Amino acid sequence: MDDGTTDTMRVRFPANPDYGRIGRVAVAGLALRLGVDVQRVENLRLAVDAAVAALQGPGDIQIDIHWSPGELHLEIDNEAVSIDPVAGATLSQSLDDLVDQHELTALGVALRLESAGS
Repeated sequence: MDDGTTDTMRVRFPANPDYGRIGRVAVAGLALRLGVDVQRVENLRLAVDAAVAALQGPGDIQIDIHWSPGELHLEIDNEAVSIDPVAGATLSQSLDDLVDQHELTALGVALRLESAGS
């Protein structure tokens, strides 16, 4: 993840299960390009899948991806959907083993992945 680049990418798609793959592929492809270890990319892909599933319903899901040397940060949200507290607790438990840090809000999920060894 240390290619010296600091940048942002945004992906937006309908909050329908048929489109969830778009977010997963975009995030995984970028992480691989940035040199993230394959196992950590797989964990990130699973984390994005879980977050996107929690935000399905009306509206659009938007993923903002920010990267800088040593860190990849994602904000995944859907302004038309609230994360149910019970589903949020389950999601949070799932994310504990997949990413370095996560935060759930009423409308979305923030994920952070640091370079290996962090």
